[in-house]
Amino acid sequence: MYWTPTIHANGICLFAAVDRVYFDAMKCPKCEQARLKKIKVNELEVDHCDECGGLWCDQSELAQLLELKSAELKQLRRGTAHAGANQARGNCPRCGTVMVRVASAQQRRVTLDKCPDCDGAWLDGGELRALLSGDE
Repeated sequence: MYWTPTIHANGICLFAAVDRVYFDAMKCPKCEQARLKKIKVNELEVDHCDECGGLWCDQSELAQLLELKSAELKQLRRGTAHAGANQARGNCPRCGTVMVRVASAQQRRVTLDKCPDCDGAWLDGGELRALLSGDE
């Protein structure tokens, strides 16, 4: 349970209990200070870190991305692997929960970071390319 400030019309600030807090300006879970930028691919909007090339996908976005044609994903495939990023643990940029490391169902050699609360997925730089090409 979290407490979040709520401003009422009369200007009084009260705190309301909520189950989950979502962050508007998401930070990279690996770089920690870099802000994620929104990138639109077809009708999907994913979040990308320019510093490490990582990619955040909300709950069903990764499955939808993997169904797209390779040419449509060109701007997202440019990320490259950074030393240590794959071993670094991070917090979910959406809700702040510590993410867990899981093997991809599509490419078992690729390890993704998944949020156990909001079910989003973090791909380190180069992991989307590995998922699409079958390489690691």
